[in-house]
Amino acid sequence: MTMEEYRKKLTFRQRLAICMCLAAPSSTWLIRSLAGEVTEYARGLLAGVLVSGILIGAFVAARMTVLLKNEDKLREQYIKATDERNQAISRETSRAACLILLVALYLGIIVSAFFSITVSLTLFCVLQVFALAVFGSFFYYKGKM
Repeated sequence: MTMEEYRKKLTFRQRLAICMCLAAPSSTWLIRSLAGEVTEYARGLLAGVLVSGILIGAFVAARMTVLLKNEDKLREQYIKATDERNQAISRETSRAACLILLVALYLGIIVSAFFSITVSLTLFCVLQVFALAVFGSFFYYKGKM
């Protein structure tokens, strides 16, 4: 990846973070209007998701803006991002985390089946979505690389 490609990638991330800040209130409003009357817990949960979405988006957008305006920091971050050792650590960390999460979900499905079929089926659905994401990304990168 060249420095210009990295700059474009950061610009895309910056725009995505700004969209996240803008989309959080409207998506929360849309969910509340479609759901109708919701419990106090659901309102609190939506408020928390809204605030966290805005804060995370603002933080990422601000960080990307600082990097894009400061050439020295941009170059330093580019070196960190393209360092082979950091990339290898990231790959191994992701691989181990996926395996741990798959095993934990599998065990959670088994244990929760003794207590609540709803929780067990929900965890099963989460496991299926996670597995689809892992296999989808595997085949995407297999074709890309």
